[in-house]
Amino acid sequence: MKKIIPLILITLFIGNFVSAQETTAKEPKKWKYGLHFDTLTEKQKAFNGVTKGVRIHKVSKDHPAEAAGMLVGDILTHVSGIEIIDQPHCVEVMKNVDVSSGTSILKIIRNGVKMDVLVKFE
Repeated sequence: MKKIIPLILITLFIGNFVSAQETTAKEPKKWKYGLHFDTLTEKQKAFNGVTKGVRIHKVSKDHPAEAAGMLVGDILTHVSGIEIIDQPHCVEVMKNVDVSSGTSILKIIRNGVKMDVLVKFE
C-alpha cells in the first residue's frame, strides 16, 4: 500500500504538468497578442478624451504584447489601422489580424500620451 500512494501522487503530478503544457501551447493561438481587455467606462472615456477603445487589464507573460511593452492600464484605440469600438469589436479585429507579415501596430494611450506600439509575432 505504501508504494501505491507515491505512485498515485506522481501520476497526478505528471497529469497536471502535461495539462498545463497543453494549455500554454494552445493559448498563443487563441490569444495572438496576449492581451485581455474591457470596454471603456464612461469615466475612462472622459479621463482619456476618447469615445472608443478598450482598457488593458492583463498582459500575458511570454506573449507578443508583453515583449512589445504593453502595460495594464493602457487604452487600446487601434489595431493594425482599425479603430477599436469596444471589447467585442476588439476581439473580432484581433482574431482576424493576419500575423503572416510578422508585425502589427497598436495605437494606445498611456498616461494621457498617444503612442504606437510595434508588436512582433514569431
